Amino acid sequence: MPAKDKHAAQEDAKPYGSTPENDKDPRWIEMIERWSNGDPFDEIRLSDIFEKLDYDDLEWIKSTILEACDLTTLAHHFHSKSDQDPWVEFEKSHFSDNDEQLSSNIGFAIAATGNPLSWRRTWRQMIRKTPLSFLKKIVAERESAMRGKTVIPLDQTVSDLQFELYLKKPENELERSVKRELNTRIKRIFKPLEVARLHGIGQIKELEALKNTFPNAELAIMGIASQLLRRWNFGQDEIQLRPTILVGPPGIGKTQLLQQIGQILGVYMATLNVAGMRDSNIFGVSAGWSTATPSCVTAAMADGKMINPLMVIDEIDKADSSHNGDLHGALLPLLEPSENSHWYEKFLACEVNASRVSWMFTANTLNTIPAPLLSRCTVYSIDAPQQEQVRPIITSIIGDYANNLGVDRRFLDLTSGDIEYLESTFPRHKSVRVLSELIKQLIDERHNDMGHA
Repeated sequence: MPAKDKHAAQEDAKPYGSTPENDKDPRWIEMIERWSNGDPFDEIRLSDIFEKLDYDDLEWIKSTILEACDLTTLAHHFHSKSDQDPWVEFEKSHFSDNDEQLSSNIGFAIAATGNPLSWRRTWRQMIRKTPLSFLKKIVAERESAMRGKTVIPLDQTVSDLQFELYLKKPENELERSVKRELNTRIKRIFKPLEVARLHGIGQIKELEALKNTFPNAELAIMGIASQLLRRWNFGQDEIQLRPTILVGPPGIGKTQLLQQIGQILGVYMATLNVAGMRDSNIFGVSAGWSTATPSCVTAAMADGKMINPLMVIDEIDKADSSHNGDLHGALLPLLEPSENSHWYEKFLACEVNASRVSWMFTANTLNTIPAPLLSRCTVYSIDAPQQEQVRPIITSIIGDYANNLGVDRRFLDLTSGDIEYLESTFPRHKSVRVLSELIKQLIDERHNDMGHA
């Protein structure tokens, strides 16, 4: 018998779940290493969680998690990507083996993430954020299928459950006018919502490294990172930030910084620009009115399926008040710890738990922001970048542009003359937004010239 077949026969002969802790199947070790992607913290955590499971259990868990992807949503994104991209094919082959249907499903999930780095981050988050109780249920169902036993129900008392309820009352107790307005999207809030958590100190280090990309915002970056580090040191891994205002001239990268923070933390981020807004309708309009709409908080919970999204309110200094409502005043109970855990949501006509939301604001000035709102926020002043800080910002912008296009960064390099031009013209506009547009124009022009060469 060939060595490979002999090894397979030995594996088949082993009792279910009997892999010795000190003699793991090499395939088991390889899968744990692949899932952790070189992160020692993740490798230790995954090894501890799955130490009593064999390789076949891990295969079952992997397939179950991936098959749970929302393929209807992912398919739309998938069709805009190339299924023939080498990295997509490589990842599919690792995860699906010879299962054509699973390969197709996984292809949707992988391609929708846009690039290899995003995919690896997405997969690691899927593993990290899956409650241990759910993983145990998957294994129990597998064992039941193999032995013909009754499926073990999910134990709701397991301490590692990572979900919380948003509404303070069940759906059937809502007012009739509210029920008529509910759609499939909003009904997601009736289910337990995920609590986004830090998976390790590496995320905080990655957050701190943003000071290289946004050197003019180092104080804000280190302040936000220190909040998370403090909570982590006290054993709190839930992602939650104090209400924060980033104030500074327009176009210097405040919103882009918050987007980067959201991506690193792996939280759902909703962004609203309230410049010129003269009412508080973003916090909900009661059901029964022709303009009935859920609050921005409820919408973020429904879209992100997460109890602790990151809410970014742009240009909070440009919002105004009128007889239709006061946006600044409507924000206050949402920022107050004693009130936001039982905040009254107008559209749903009931109390909800909005205490987990992280609120971030951007502003050009503090002069028009009411004192009660300012007193509830940490304020970081961000100045326009200095000329000597422009070069690292250029490097960062090119990297982000490459990721958005799904190409290797080396394809988008600028010449030394291009960089000198960008540095010399920066003092005229002092805007990261303008700098970003100039970089994209230069890159696009260079590629067009190459195409016609």
